[in-house]
Amino acid sequence: MNDVPRDLPMHPLVEEPEAGRYAWCACGRSAKGVHCDGSHKDTEIRPVKIELEGGRKVAWCQCRLTKNPPFCDGSHKA
Repeated sequence: MNDVPRDLPMHPLVEEPEAGRYAWCACGRSAKGVHCDGSHKDTEIRPVKIELEGGRKVAWCQCRLTKNPPFCDGSHKA
């Protein structure tokens, strides 16, 4: 992802989100962190849309290096 800022956190954001639809920010520009706020509009990068069940922890990727978006796969350690 060429346009992704490189000053992003190099660790996952672990949350237990409520059930529902989510849009993970793939561009790294969102003021809402890992949650898309539309800041990608002037790029070719698009958010990853997913639906989650409630009651389980999620490790969102914050560095945008994951090969399993939107979830952390440890790529930030490489």
